[in-house]
Amino acid sequence: MSEQILIGVIISPHGLKGEVKIKFFTDTPDNLTQHNFFDEEGNHIKFTRITLHKGEIFICKLKGVNDRNESELLCKKQIFIKKQELPKTESDQYYIHDLENMDILDHEGKKIGKISNIMDYGAGPIIEITDTANKKSLVRLTNENFAEINIEKNFAILAK
Repeated sequence: MSEQILIGVIISPHGLKGEVKIKFFTDTPDNLTQHNFFDEEGNHIKFTRITLHKGEIFICKLKGVNDRNESELLCKKQIFIKKQELPKTESDQYYIHDLENMDILDHEGKKIGKISNIMDYGAGPIIEITDTANKKSLVRLTNENFAEINIEKNFAILAK
């Protein structure tokens, strides 16, 4: 089975006609009605409508979900896509999962650790770095904290 990537989570029902609020972990959810999605049990999820609500929250209509009772059963469900279905990125873009196990270099190019975990609690991604002494530290994924991220060569350089 191919690798699946977490792309969003259903956070609550919306209205009485089976719509749900979903937080997507993507910059471009506009073409999501064209892809195949699954929940954590492998059940197929088909979007028939996606509308921006606020910030990263979208109001979505799912095929086969027609009332609030059905939409309430979907709360907290995670939504996945097969990795090979993700659109190609531009040269200066990447997917968060591309950072997994990436080498971390200091500003002089010396390896100081690896990315051991990536978390997002709503305020943006947080990178857990395990250094060469097996000590863990957390760094927010921002341009101010990372001078360079090179997906092809599998390294990221921490800013000074």
